[in-house]
Amino acid sequence: MYVQHFNLNGRPFAAAGDHEFFVPNDAVDATVKRVRDVLLGQGAVAVISGGPGVGKSALVDQARAGITDETVVAWADLRQSEPESFFDQLLISLGSEPTDGSGPLATARLRQVVQEHHAAGREVTAAVDVSNVTAERAKRLLRLAHLMSEANVPLNLVLMGPHTLHKVLDVPGLIHLRQRVCLRHRVRPLSEAETQAYIADGLRAVGGDPDQLLGEEVPGLVFRYVAGVPRLVNTLMDAVLMEAALQELPRITADLTKQVAHGLGWRTLGGRARPAKPAPAAAKAIPVAVPIKQASPLELAAESSDSKNPKDGKVAMPSSSEMAAAKANPLDFEKTDVANKAEAERKKIDLSDGGTAGVPEMDANDTSATGMLRLEDLDERFAESVFGND
Repeated sequence: MYVQHFNLNGRPFAAAGDHEFFVPNDAVDATVKRVRDVLLGQGAVAVISGGPGVGKSALVDQARAGITDETVVAWADLRQSEPESFFDQLLISLGSEPTDGSGPLATARLRQVVQEHHAAGREVTAAVDVSNVTAERAKRLLRLAHLMSEANVPLNLVLMGPHTLHKVLDVPGLIHLRQRVCLRHRVRPLSEAETQAYIADGLRAVGGDPDQLLGEEVPGLVFRYVAGVPRLVNTLMDAVLMEAALQELPRITADLTKQVAHGLGWRTLGGRARPAKPAPAAAKAIPVAVPIKQASPLELAAESSDSKNPKDGKVAMPSSSEMAAAKANPLDFEKTDVANKAEAERKKIDLSDGGTAGVPEMDANDTSATGMLRLEDLDERFAESVFGND
């Protein structure tokens, strides 16, 4: 519907769009070249990690884009499927008939198919999504690694999963697989500038003009909702374009973007307020049982004035009224001193926390798309804890 409304050549942010658009930069270009070397290799293993939707599969697709006649990729998903179906998934992806599920038969069939592709001038790579490695999954991966070690079976492997996959591969039992790893790469979400370029490139690819279709604040607002995850960019932008067409609007505005995101149940990063801090305890709430130094009231009074004269570095002497109070009741004087120090420490903490105001804390009960994120945690913690089931 919005294709006709905005006079576009297609839907730039459809569900499968995250495999089509890629934001190039020096780091991405270098990684694409390395992945391409893996696809053209024999017996090579790469590990590509990142949260769902950040572009792990897109990276493999981009690497294969210029060598489609020389390579073939067999896709398999071990995140939810039964481990017994692993080799059959690879066979089906390669255009072959599945087996009856038995290990020896599936191994023999896969060996034959790989050899046939190699004889035709194509290198075969198994691209496997895996969230964690159980004992059964490890058995299948090791069986594949042993198959790769055969001289006449030129098979490569790309493992894709969360960042924790790197640590999983360090267990002793997977040494046969780990020794073949020639590339480890962590896919990060897009920056705000890259998100803006991603949106603009998508619109231009279907004949749209980003300057005409998007309000000035829209790309930055989209970034705050999606945290630079391409798949979420696609989801939100496709929904916003559809809503704009339904309302017969000439362009996408920030208000419309907020309306659609709210309908999806999404929040912006930093949009959830921190829990209110408990009110500081008053001086009278400080316990009376305070350890008393073995010192005279004069020494106590002098110590309590330690920060009253910072200019010359000397300790200011207490006033005559303070001295009188100290002599009359040393315990009350020291309790007041402790209360003053507690209040100063509280103020110090409040000031030091000023730079993080508005940044959301992790919340296991928050199911919004980006509700469990901190900006500084995106590269390490995104999506495994938000969307993952394992």
